[in-house]
Amino acid sequence: MTPTPICPACGSDEVKTESGRHRFTASGLDNVWLTNVPFAVCETCGERTMRLPDPAGIMKCIGEEVITTPGPLSGKEIRFLRKSLFLKSGEFADLIGVTRATVSRWENGETSPDTPNDRLIRLTYANKVNLGEATIARLLESFQKKDVARKPGKFLDYFIRIQEPGAARQCDPAH
Repeated sequence: MTPTPICPACGSDEVKTESGRHRFTASGLDNVWLTNVPFAVCETCGERTMRLPDPAGIMKCIGEEVITTPGPLSGKEIRFLRKSLFLKSGEFADLIGVTRATVSRWENGETSPDTPNDRLIRLTYANKVNLGEATIARLLESFQKKDVARKPGKFLDYFIRIQEPGAARQCDPAH
């Protein structure tokens, strides 16, 4: 038997469930939107509480979208990928063969990685997270695209659709 949800703000048990969209700044990126997110809504006080299933899986989905989107990585995206791998900047720098200062300049937007280093960052993430063959194919395909989807400094939004609990994947890109 499922316990009756209780509102964390007022303690009421008059709570209903809704789905909606949420700007997911907790990811470290300002441009990530989760769609089909379950919320508990208190009918007494109006408190909305997000119920995020499988946060680690959702972060992995965001990482997949970041690395497979054509165009240069932004500093925030590089920081997101590094932190998703649970690496300090020095460890990440050693892994990809640059200095910690170089990683810092990339992440702070002072400079951008050249194309080989951008690709190395993406491939390193894909390798460390053990992404599936379909994602690797999308990544390699994005390397071949001559029409870059964005210019340096231009941001686009990532929309990640949350699946119902029990689905094979917790999220899908919501293109």
